[in-house]
Amino acid sequence: MKKRTLICCTIVLSLLATILAACGPAPAAEVVEKVVKETVVVQETVVVEKEVEVEVPVEVTPTPEPVKISVWTEFTAPPKTPAMDEWIAGFQEEYPWVTVEHRGISNDVWEETLHTAMLGGEPPDVFVTESRAELIDYVDAGLVYDLTNWYEAHADRFVPGTAVVNSVIRGRRYAIPWGVLVLDLLWYNQAIMDKYGLDPTTIETWDDLMAMCETLKENGETPIAFGGGGPGWTGGHWVMHLLQKNLSQEDILKLVKREKKWTDPDVVAALSHFEEMVDKGYFPAGAAADDRDVGRALYFQGQGAFWQAGSWHLYQKGGDLAPPGWEFKFIPIPSLSGERVALAGGNVQWTVASKSKHIDEAVAFVEYITRQENAALWVEYTQEFLAVKDAVNEDTAGAEMVAIADYLESATVVDLLELYIPAAVRDDGHWAGSTGVVSGQIDTEGWAELINDIHEAEGVLSLE
Repeated sequence: MKKRTLICCTIVLSLLATILAACGPAPAAEVVEKVVKETVVVQETVVVEKEVEVEVPVEVTPTPEPVKISVWTEFTAPPKTPAMDEWIAGFQEEYPWVTVEHRGISNDVWEETLHTAMLGGEPPDVFVTESRAELIDYVDAGLVYDLTNWYEAHADRFVPGTAVVNSVIRGRRYAIPWGVLVLDLLWYNQAIMDKYGLDPTTIETWDDLMAMCETLKENGETPIAFGGGGPGWTGGHWVMHLLQKNLSQEDILKLVKREKKWTDPDVVAALSHFEEMVDKGYFPAGAAADDRDVGRALYFQGQGAFWQAGSWHLYQKGGDLAPPGWEFKFIPIPSLSGERVALAGGNVQWTVASKSKHIDEAVAFVEYITRQENAALWVEYTQEFLAVKDAVNEDTAGAEMVAIADYLESATVVDLLELYIPAAVRDDGHWAGSTGVVSGQIDTEGWAELINDIHEAEGVLSLE
């Protein structure tokens, strides 16, 4: 810093009297005026900048402690298991301190295995749930983590309104929607149809379908490959096909709320078409004992012109069962009137256990797999409809999936009836009862009474 000082100093003295000559009269009084200007010091400061290096401490985020999370699903075989493997590898690369252990559990023992773990206090961190009734039980027991805030922050990822009935309990979202099933598809063997000059795409009504089945039977073919044994869900699904396509949505809701009985004449009449197929011999001889896997094998072996399965039929495309070049073609199960009513609903959703010791990592896994690019990977592997926006696209979906999407656009889409009823009504009424009909142990009236009695005992499932 440099200083420069300017000092101005002036003294002015004025003599305002004149001294007269010595001989003159006496001198006038001297008047002296002094003006003094004060000294002013002005300082001007000039600043010269100088760069100085200062060390700033860098904040280092400590590496999280290694953790392990468990993920339980029903994904036990390709193509779903390779997709899971790729997900896990990508997630662990992004979150290197997290190890994901996936356990795939067979559908036959899934509910029992998960239920035991949840109530036993050792739940998986992340798991799938499949129905509203199942989720309500776990929510009421305080075993499920509330994902409402997370979902609202990521809602733009999902198709609006997806799986609300399945995942929202009393206004809170406890599960994240994932798989969407299209239920009412009837796949057919093109070679058998060509052999008799039949075109399933001309079928518009239930009577049209029955007429074609009769033609196939007369020519020595099994019209519909079917395995109704085991849990009985393959037959139980026909409850939804027959009721939801032939009764009004208003009547379906009345059934759900117990404002209408399963033994009412119109309900029994709709259900009777399942017994019609049994009585006319349109199913294989061993349908009551054979399970779903046996029925599917028969279909791919040419021992059945039709095979009823939902959009999941594309997941494995028959695996080793389908002959080379097999064509996957379907028609919708028709209604009596010909009205197109499609059955579709959420069947798999991601759920986090409230007792997880690693909630943050568990939620992070759900966040990772529901990203569009990772959901699209799943579609590419499995050919499964998802609730994630743009996961199904021209790059990920095959022609068969596009055909299903076109069907949904052409029909009135309704949610699945079984999502609105207690699990016992579905399992012991719809499913087990259908096995009784196929085996001849009960008729349609007895089936309807069974369902009605169970529903009366179980009560109405809360739809809040």
